[in-house]
Amino acid sequence: MNKSDIIADILHHIREAGWHYEITDNLSPQLHAFIDPERRLAIFNRQTASIADYIHEEVHIELAHNGRLNWTNGNDERNPHETEANAEMISRIVNFQIQNDWPLDVYTIMTWYGIPPFLESYLIEELTRQHQ
Repeated sequence: MNKSDIIADILHHIREAGWHYEITDNLSPQLHAFIDPERRLAIFNRQTASIADYIHEEVHIELAHNGRLNWTNGNDERNPHETEANAEMISRIVNFQIQNDWPLDVYTIMTWYGIPPFLESYLIEELTRQHQ
């Protein structure tokens, strides 16, 4: 299975959930992906969205996260929706690696899936939890 296959599977799940998606070149490079719950639309940056970004947005859709929490002032690290989506995304990636008997090396996983560096400790914790 390659990256394109994984992304196609995620997009299929998004459609099955009754959402639409758009893959575009018209986003700032810093904006990898986001969802618009009112329009039931997931938008992905063709240039910068990683597999981790696709999974992260899929989780937001599945958990019915419906917008930014204003009290966090845009600080994603304090936003419980972001924390929950990041944790579930990491869990799914580790589970996928284990199911496919793929390497459980932190650097390889982070690089291949495009997991942001600030989530490295979460990945290590999840690898330890799932692979005991």
